[in-house]
Amino acid sequence: MARQHVFLNVRTNSNSSCLNIIQPVRKSVPAGFSVFKTGETPEVFLYLESGELEAVTINQSGKEQVLFKVQEKEVVGVPTLIEKEPLAYDIKASADSTYLQIDEECLASALKASPVWLLAATRQIVLHSKRAKADIKKTLCKNKSRALAAFLCMQAEVKIANGEVAIFKDARELLRECSWLSRIPQKDLVDELISLERRHFLMRQENSIGIQNPELLKAYVDYQNSLEYGDDFAPFHLNLTEKRCLFCIARQPSDTVLEASVWLSLLKGNDKFATVAEIIMLTNFGILEKTEFGLLAINKEKVDWFMMCLKHEADIRGAI
Repeated sequence: MARQHVFLNVRTNSNSSCLNIIQPVRKSVPAGFSVFKTGETPEVFLYLESGELEAVTINQSGKEQVLFKVQEKEVVGVPTLIEKEPLAYDIKASADSTYLQIDEECLASALKASPVWLLAATRQIVLHSKRAKADIKKTLCKNKSRALAAFLCMQAEVKIANGEVAIFKDARELLRECSWLSRIPQKDLVDELISLERRHFLMRQENSIGIQNPELLKAYVDYQNSLEYGDDFAPFHLNLTEKRCLFCIARQPSDTVLEASVWLSLLKGNDKFATVAEIIMLTNFGILEKTEFGLLAINKEKVDWFMMCLKHEADIRGAI
């Protein structure tokens, strides 16, 4: 359709002048007509005069999914004109529709006829929009490895809680979801996934991921948190005597309950340098828990966690 030129007298804030305002192209399409395809960069946006348009994408099942609808007097595709972004969806007519197609030349001619205050307001709105979009895309996760490990740990725990094995058959979809939540680029997550595999936190086979021990991933996240906040990661700050006390407790039946003095005698039998300080340390770390009557019982979960961290210290620290 040939472009129409309309000549209007427009009074601006500066001088009265006759400006050439280029009218947008008007198009009418039948229901079902595909206006634009995903990936195209039609440097125009549309103003719908009548009918209805739909933004459509293809979901994982291969079926069409309507993202949103465009009603009369609404616009669609502004970023394709202002920011030259390719469309992330198809635009189809869901009913017989008529729309105006506004390109850069048409928009520029209209803006020239606008008062300066309207131009300033428009410019400010565009800048705010760009900043908002940049903020949305900007990740708040400085530690990408920790973010991925925490996400995988959470997903694995959900599967285990449902009585399933922590195996994910579609690694790409898993990373896509993590990328959406964390705003970390998917290609960066792929690199971090390889790093976690080298630390023996997970196994990869073709496009699937298996996580045998989510607690190990959780320990890695705790260790990274300790580094960020300048705290000591308790398992890696035990001296030799403290480690021997831990190993001694790990060898005892999990239901063992003793007085503090008896525990001290037991620990001294394993390491002559054990003192009351080790009993206090074990209690502070929750390895030994106080019960009624002043007795101390073994916290098996805490003992197992400390033992696991020490066993996998090289992997957790990254000394591989």
